[in-house]
Amino acid sequence: MLKPDAGLTEREQQVMALLAGGLGNKTIAAKLGLQEKTIKHHLTRVFRKLAVRNRTEAAIAWLGLQTDCPTVGSVSSSAAAGRFREARVAQGIDRKHHLPLQKK
Repeated sequence: MLKPDAGLTEREQQVMALLAGGLGNKTIAAKLGLQEKTIKHHLTRVFRKLAVRNRTEAAIAWLGLQTDCPTVGSVSSSAAAGRFREARVAQGIDRKHHLPLQKK
């Protein structure tokens, strides 16, 4: 099992906390006072360190690290994925297309 920070730098941990909260790269960059390209570089390193392929897998792995539970192929990964989706919907983001939800 990965240690709690999985070898992530402090900045990478900040980026992951915001990503797991459902924020997009532009919003993360604005919150941290960085360029969007810098966030993408951080995420590339995080993906490599967590051995994941995309931001959803990274968020699930990160949430699993924070709750100290296994994340791959387990019930807890489903719960982590659900929390990630709920955060995106709560922010009004379409989880399939990553676009703002249309108000009806």
